[in-house]
Amino acid sequence: EIGKNGIKWVISVEPMSGYCDLVRFINDSNWAVYNTYNKPDIMSSSISFLTVDSDNSIWLGVGNLAWFDGNETWKNYTFRHGDSDVASAITIDEYGNKWVAISGGYSSDFPDYIVVLRDGGVKLGIGGEATVPPRPIFPNPARDFINTAAYIGWQYQIYDLLGICVQSGMVDAENINVAPLPTGFYTVRFFKEGKQVVEKLMKE
Repeated sequence: EIGKNGIKWVISVEPMSGYCDLVRFINDSNWAVYNTYNKPDIMSSSISFLTVDSDNSIWLGVGNLAWFDGNETWKNYTFRHGDSDVASAITIDEYGNKWVAISGGYSSDFPDYIVVLRDGGVKLGIGGEATVPPRPIFPNPARDFINTAAYIGWQYQIYDLLGICVQSGMVDAENINVAPLPTGFYTVRFFKEGKQVVEKLMKE
């Protein structure tokens, strides 16, 4: 898998034992190996799937579902039956929802099911647009700027109606300048550490 930052992520398997490592590969002389077995709450020697999120974070199937920020921070997810349930696949949709296929891998008594993660207030968007989260940007409609004080420290991207990213960066102040954008409707996406919020914006 290749992140938007160009970093390549590879699952490496030791052929005799079957033990797996996660490899962060930048070029022939710049790479790192991550052993998932000794991470807190992640006790698996195998990796069943690997997906890179739009913020360059990593989702792994290690029995349970694991999130990795690409540097040092790991987070483990368990679901209905705890460690008895196995995350067997993941898909990330256009709103940032993570759809996870769960099987009762360690117990035939448990049925398979699907879990959707909506970190940061992302809505499903089924049959319509993503709904506005509880911390809306303002003013909206906007002419020169939008107030984004609630998202300082988050990254952001602004997309036009064609799905083209027309502006992006880090929210490091209370306002983002949108004056250069043509009049129209946009989608503003904020993301940080596996969390995502999507809002609609009208530019006057």
